Amino acid sequence: MKIRDLLGFSIRNLWRRKLRTFLTILGVIIGAASIVIMLSLGIALNQSYEEQISQMGSLNTITVYRSYNYDPSVKDSDQVIIDDAAIAAFEAIPGVELASPLVELQLKMVSGKYTTYLSVRGIKPQMLIAQDLKVEAGRLLDETDELSLLIGGGVKYTFYNPNDRSGGMGGGMYGMKNYGDGSIFESPVDFLNDTLKVSYDMNFGEKRQPGQVTGKKVKPYTVKAVGVMKEGQGEHDYFSYMAIDQAKKLLKEKEKYDASLIPAGTGHTPKKKEEGYNTAYVQVMDMEKVKEVQDQVKAMGYEAYSLMEYLDTMQKTAAGIQAVLGGIGAVSLLVAALGITNTMIMSIYERTKEIGVMKVIGASLPDIKKMFLAEAAMIGFFGGLLGLGVSFLGSHLLNYVSKNGSIFGGMPGSKMSVIPIWLYLLSITFTTLVGIVSGYLPAIKAMRLSVLKALRTE
Repeated sequence: MKIRDLLGFSIRNLWRRKLRTFLTILGVIIGAASIVIMLSLGIALNQSYEEQISQMGSLNTITVYRSYNYDPSVKDSDQVIIDDAAIAAFEAIPGVELASPLVELQLKMVSGKYTTYLSVRGIKPQMLIAQDLKVEAGRLLDETDELSLLIGGGVKYTFYNPNDRSGGMGGGMYGMKNYGDGSIFESPVDFLNDTLKVSYDMNFGEKRQPGQVTGKKVKPYTVKAVGVMKEGQGEHDYFSYMAIDQAKKLLKEKEKYDASLIPAGTGHTPKKKEEGYNTAYVQVMDMEKVKEVQDQVKAMGYEAYSLMEYLDTMQKTAAGIQAVLGGIGAVSLLVAALGITNTMIMSIYERTKEIGVMKVIGASLPDIKKMFLAEAAMIGFFGGLLGLGVSFLGSHLLNYVSKNGSIFGGMPGSKMSVIPIWLYLLSITFTTLVGIVSGYLPAIKAMRLSVLKALRTE
């Protein structure tokens, strides 16, 4: 039997019993829509987790800390430190794009009548590019910049006027966002155009108080802001970045200055400077390799942390929820499969004589089998196709309802339901296969039906 004839017979047979066919297809529609919607909730939850984690920083970045051994029997020379040799060793690990030490220091910044305490990180400029940090004005740092800063997106909120006695940190705090009256915050400092001065003297820009311990007066540095980062980039919001070599130079001067603040004869001695760096960043090329690289760094004796650890935990939670939701949808599809089997068996009883006649006029047993399987497959296919339409509408409805905030506690604007293309294709394929499997036993029953018994049937 030709495929065209086979499909024609199948369509006509289904059309002859329109109501029963419709009800059977309706069961498949409900089952297919249920399982697709349930899986889409799990996929959306997983994406929401990824969005939340990515807002905290780069998923490809591993933060490395020196491991402290407090055992008194361990010599300082035996401690594992992060130095330039360690940075080179990190970069030699397969899959690592770049490694950079991290130097942190506190500076005082003054621009006009405004001042702030500035948290500065010294880093290789290439690392900022590798982490794909976004700027709202200007550009990222590069290796040729001298005494230059990349300003964090939230730094503008921390400025205050020390001569304004209306309240706040030493004066009026200009960084407080006011949502009550709907006013829009305007930065008191134009970073790219205003003059910016920084100093490691924490009294810079303010009057010294009576009795306050002060060191010798230091000349502030005039710095240039090459760019301002966009807000909403996690820990980067309230840090400003400087080239590593310049940051190391300023840190050395700051440590010398801080040591001079300790009064002579008090018995206090400056804290011994630790060798190497406290922290480093390791940027991995492929997000899938982060765990592997992190394990290698730990094997070298360092503490290592990455956002992928959080994401893996959250993804396991999402996978469990998705399995439960998918199981709920699968129950509906199982009921639909039983409905297809019942429909095809009833069809055999109603068409017993017809089957006998087909065998008498030369229809082969495989043709009989194919005809019933084709009918069952059509029920599954059309049910799955229409189920996708219902799923599409249901997904949009759920996203519309949750557009002001995820019901799962995700970020505002996160979708509650996400149906990727592969899920559409998988759904149609799966429901068609369910139809074929459900129609297999009835097809075998029809194929084995006795011709004499069939012809005697009224």
